[in-house]
Amino acid sequence: MRLFNSKILVLFIIPLFISCTAAPMVALMGYDTVTKRGRWLERAKSGDVYSQYELAESYCCGVGEGTHNAEEAMKWWCESARNGYALSQLRLGTIYENKQVMVGLPITQDLPKAYMWYKLAARRGNEDARNNLISLESTMNKKQISEAEKLLKKWKQLPCEIN
Repeated sequence: MRLFNSKILVLFIIPLFISCTAAPMVALMGYDTVTKRGRWLERAKSGDVYSQYELAESYCCGVGEGTHNAEEAMKWWCESARNGYALSQLRLGTIYENKQVMVGLPITQDLPKAYMWYKLAARRGNEDARNNLISLESTMNKKQISEAEKLLKKWKQLPCEIN
């Protein structure tokens, strides 16, 4: 009898539970594309680093409604990165290394800044940043690495520049 009850649970009860709870869970997670950016903006302005990152992604990569806005994306990635969010730090590293190029965001390659952002994200345990840092270090000369180490000492005061 116990085996029969387990089959009923697996075949009928669990799928029913999932179907009944999925819609409210999705709504709570913010998948409503009409208001998603507005919610992220509200939370981002209050200092929520995840919302700052997601807002930047929406401006960059077409998540949610509205047009692409590279300057807004950069602004929010910078804000989130300065607040210690490793994914934003990783993203800035890829932008400054020119591994990622965005339409409307003319950033010239800046290896010391890429190194700095990768190093910060790696310190927070981001493996992609750690791997990118190892790869980048092998292409940099001693002067560039020295410059990057100096940037690390004052990273919170540095502007994120679109040059």
